[in-house]
Amino acid sequence: MSKTLTKQWCDGELKSGYYYVSLYQYEGEDEADRGFEDIAFYNSNTERFEYESCYDGVEYVLAPVPSYDEVKEMSQKIERLEFDNEALEMAHNEGKEINAELVSKTDKLEKKLEIATQALKEINKNYRFTVSQDVVYKALKEMKGVK
Repeated sequence: MSKTLTKQWCDGELKSGYYYVSLYQYEGEDEADRGFEDIAFYNSNTERFEYESCYDGVEYVLAPVPSYDEVKEMSQKIERLEFDNEALEMAHNEGKEINAELVSKTDKLEKKLEIATQALKEINKNYRFTVSQDVVYKALKEMKGVK
């Protein structure tokens, strides 16, 4: 596991650069002032942070400040993710519409099947032993009422 930035700083291993830091005061410390975050430059040659603040010292090193190129790259990634998210949302909504259409078609087919089954039961009662084309056409005619 890698060392935290604060531990690297304490051990004198932190590289020079700008960092987000948490500052604190030594004397008359007020809880409201504790953990104030600022940006400070760390000089690895002097092993000191250089910052303009009324605070007395660095308590924690939080994160490196990204460069312009890193911020630009992250912005482009965010734009791509937003675009991909919109595309996924459109596909999801389209899928919902297709699903609704399929459910509607399925419901119609189930209703037709129910009517056909009922018609065939009725026909079977009336024409127990003989089934002719006329009987089948009669069942199909009853199914046509479903749209």
